[in-house]
Amino acid sequence: VPSSHLGYSGGRWEGDTLIVETDQVDYAFFNDQGIPQSEALTIVERFMLSENDTKLDWMATVTDPETFTEPISMPEFHWDWIPGQELKPYNCTVDDE
Repeated sequence: VPSSHLGYSGGRWEGDTLIVETDQVDYAFFNDQGIPQSEALTIVERFMLSENDTKLDWMATVTDPETFTEPISMPEFHWDWIPGQELKPYNCTVDDE
């Protein structure tokens, strides 16, 4: 399978945690500050509901042995559940420029 800008992701459940692993990312930069990344990059994301089911917690670990000396833990993030809020479609694209 050829690489793509956003890579290829697969997921699995470990208990109540959704684990999503992404690899084969063909994009030159790790972030908007221009830190490079290689095609050896892998991202492991974990999605978990809070104990009271009102937040979706997210954490990710990025590994790129050609760019970083050790795996990077991204800052944790969460989304709050708001009853009645409508979710809008999100068009996830990458600008080639």
